[in-house]
Amino acid sequence: MILINPKSNNSSPNRAIEPPIWCAMLAQKGDGIVDLEVMDISEYVRWGKVLIVAMGSNPSASSTPKMGEVAKLKLQFPKAKITGLHPMATGEATYQIPTPQELCEIKPRWNLIDFSKYRAHNWHCMDGRDRSNYGVVYSSFGCPFNCYYCNISSLYSGITYRNPQDVVDEIGDLYETHHVRNLKVCDELFVLNPSHVNKVCDLLIERNYDLNIWAYARADTVT
Repeated sequence: MILINPKSNNSSPNRAIEPPIWCAMLAQKGDGIVDLEVMDISEYVRWGKVLIVAMGSNPSASSTPKMGEVAKLKLQFPKAKITGLHPMATGEATYQIPTPQELCEIKPRWNLIDFSKYRAHNWHCMDGRDRSNYGVVYSSFGCPFNCYYCNISSLYSGITYRNPQDVVDEIGDLYETHHVRNLKVCDELFVLNPSHVNKVCDLLIERNYDLNIWAYARADTVT
């Protein structure tokens, strides 16, 4: 099985290039990880009967319809069998979705990533610091709100927090081993639970890291 994390079509030099944290988490269950351009991967594939599974949030929860893309694919690849847009389209269960608590216990295999290839947004480094060695971390999964204009609640309902010590230990690994200085907190809403945020921040202060961090927040949760 080959997992491909495609890059964005937006090639602006001002945008960030984010390390693939979910691929790094999945790598805990596998090996033989190869970091290649998609065009160079054909030599690693035994062509024949190839099953391609595309995943992501867009087909099921998006502001724009995606069903038309399936019709286009059928025209381009008439021999391809497209079973459906749901993981159960084959008629049998083949996997078990991990619970949020299980996700909290998975440690990304950052040793497989060359962080010098990743960079922060230009606005993240307005002080002129180097944008490279950009890292990402989760301190929680999900969101407790149900905003009508947002698809997050339909994808990740509720919220589960990681142990603050585990979060800071992971940041410590990124900082000390992989020389990450620019960091994104990937939480859907990091600035929500004061006790959780304060604990993470207090533990970071103890380490005296020179970190440049950004995170998502709602205006009514910031004081």
